[in-house]
Amino acid sequence: MPKQKTHKGLAKRVKVTKSGKVRFYSPNSRHLKSNKRGTTVQTYRKARFARSGDMKMYGKLLNRSLLSEQQHETAQEKKQDALAVVATTVVKAVKAKQPAVKQTGTKKAAKSS
Repeated sequence: MPKQKTHKGLAKRVKVTKSGKVRFYSPNSRHLKSNKRGTTVQTYRKARFARSGDMKMYGKLLNRSLLSEQQHETAQEKKQDALAVVATTVVKAVKAKQPAVKQTGTKKAAKSS
């Protein structure tokens, strides 16, 4: 059976980030911009990320698992929530093991007595 090959046309036009998002640059950003507004031309300069509806197609063409920007953000939020839960349980465990410390005045009061 033949090997599954990546779609070279798509691979040259997009960049897959470390987290699995697909980044590409806006179309219409090369030439014929003299009759367009400045703000429109500025938006062409920004990199864009693929939408979640296109990720299945891009994944098949590039032969890898991918995340849309929205999927990446929700995964990051879940990860942060899990870390927060772990941090609170660790803090509670540390507080439970430490005895209550009584402060008996300042250093000056302790020296004079």
